[in-house]
Amino acid sequence: MLPAIFAWMLANRYPARTPVIFAGVYLVCILLFFNIRYLVPQLDFPAAVVDKQRSFGVLIGQSTVPLEVMEPTFTGFVRHAPKAFALSATRPYPSDISHLLSLAAAIEIGVLLLAVLVFLLYRIPKPTSSRTTLYFCFFFSVSLLLAIGFTVNNLGAIARYRSIIMPLVLTPILARTDWNRFARLFAGLKTGFNGVNDRS
Repeated sequence: MLPAIFAWMLANRYPARTPVIFAGVYLVCILLFFNIRYLVPQLDFPAAVVDKQRSFGVLIGQSTVPLEVMEPTFTGFVRHAPKAFALSATRPYPSDISHLLSLAAAIEIGVLLLAVLVFLLYRIPKPTSSRTTLYFCFFFSVSLLLAIGFTVNNLGAIARYRSIIMPLVLTPILARTDWNRFARLFAGLKTGFNGVNDRS
């Protein structure tokens, strides 16, 4: 969270450079994450993440999913990143449902993905809220989802940890969706359906 907060504070000071500031801050943090161990061996962050993944790996639960063990290298993290993001952002799948709580988690992620789809199709072109806040929500949410996906292999735990960012993801999406256009779509479908019934 610290990189996102620092970038947000800096971007509020220089709002015209918001994208560059967030990208730059996170790039510096990534470089430090993988390279500071060469200066301070005790700060081996990649190895710490891999150790955390292994610690979760020995815990067996009803909703545990197998994870490929990462290598504590930049290429290892890059190779594992798509799977990590998919694990934390899109699961549990319907095939993962085994009890009531997993059903609730699957419904939750289904609603979120549906909201994202509606937003992509009916988004308001110009943001009505601060760009810096939107960038903060995006960068923090993605980084946290990656952190969860890199280390956690239990779908129940993933759902709990993911709940932290749900307001940060849903609020901008709901605020920037043109719900009037979306409602007109259903009104048009209803009119067309009634017209078909009248002709029949």
